[in-house]
Amino acid sequence: PMNMLPDNYQVQYHHYMAAFQRQDHTVEPQVGSGPQVRITSRMEVAVMPNHDLEIRRLTLLNHSDTPHRIRVTSYGEVVLAPQSDDRRHPAFNKLFIESEYLAESHTILCHRRLRSSTEEPFFLAHSLAFRQEADVQVAPIGSRAEFLGRNGDFAAPLALRKPLDEWNFTGSDLDPIFCLGIELTIPPR
Repeated sequence: PMNMLPDNYQVQYHHYMAAFQRQDHTVEPQVGSGPQVRITSRMEVAVMPNHDLEIRRLTLLNHSDTPHRIRVTSYGEVVLAPQSDDRRHPAFNKLFIESEYLAESHTILCHRRLRSSTEEPFFLAHSLAFRQEADVQVAPIGSRAEFLGRNGDFAAPLALRKPLDEWNFTGSDLDPIFCLGIELTIPPR
């Protein structure tokens, strides 16, 4: 939920991870058309101490007696350069980023084009793994402009108002991002 206060929110910090849990109530679109839906979400975030790896696990629980369709979206901005280089010239840095979508593994793979033979290659992989269901749809976006929309902002990005089958992924963009959206049905209880 964007710009929505939860009914309940808790954060737990451990030496190996952080866990964010929230509970939200939503009402079906037409008054009287269905029961109130209560969803609990728990995001566990772990950063591996000896590797450049972050793992996030999202668990969703539907407390109602009916199935509920939901969309979950991840978003991040691609840098792939030392922080000092990105701070000095962020737009120039983005010119060297290329990305591709590997549909069979639901992965966006970003890499930095090398400017010289002495430069080290940088890669970023953003993957989505989930329990296989028949009624799941996944789509990527690789452009910040595509995600936000014309004159858009993060409070109400255009991509979150469009169906996933209208999402567009381009391999090269002047303002690259990595974004994966998934729509799935959460069974009751």
